[in-house]
Amino acid sequence: MRQSRCIALLTSLSVLSLPAVLQAQTVIYLDEPDVGWVSPYVSYEANDKGQITTLGAVFQTDAHFQLAVGLASYYSADHPQHGLYQPEIQFLNLDTSVRVGTFDKFSLYGEVGIALDELIFDEEEEDYYDRWGGHYEKMGPIDWFAGVGAGIELNNLSLRAFGRYRYLRSYEQEYLAALDPWVHGQPDDGQWFAGVELSLRF
Repeated sequence: MRQSRCIALLTSLSVLSLPAVLQAQTVIYLDEPDVGWVSPYVSYEANDKGQITTLGAVFQTDAHFQLAVGLASYYSADHPQHGLYQPEIQFLNLDTSVRVGTFDKFSLYGEVGIALDELIFDEEEEDYYDRWGGHYEKMGPIDWFAGVGAGIELNNLSLRAFGRYRYLRSYEQEYLAALDPWVHGQPDDGQWFAGVELSLRF
């Protein structure tokens, strides 16, 4: 009788412990590597009119999607005039873009982005006056860009080269405020840029 009770007790304990064992095995065999991460980056892009330096962060949720937030995208350009005075065109944007592609040992992607600060503060609805009294109403949409990029992924380091087309209403506004379009020509609000990006994942 005592032996039967012992056997029944051992059988019950085995049955009760079975889900825990199966659960532990499930965790071991079904656990997938975490691909979500945040990486700070710095990028530099330029053309024959100016350059943009950006400090920001990249958020990756899976192997094919990234969200890039340029916390400080600084544009600067020198435009020589007759004489000694050379006005500098400069402005700051909060560039935000979505990247879709492959981000593995080698990366290849396309992206579209906007100046998020202009969208938030609705600057498109603001009228603009240049320094000669010219009046401009709603000078087109907010700054936006689209491009492609490719690079290599070395452990926690990413190095990429990219090309972007940018619509820069901000450039147009600053140009008209600093330069006389009758002397220096009309501003190019659409420009192509080439650049490089370096990011480090901790």
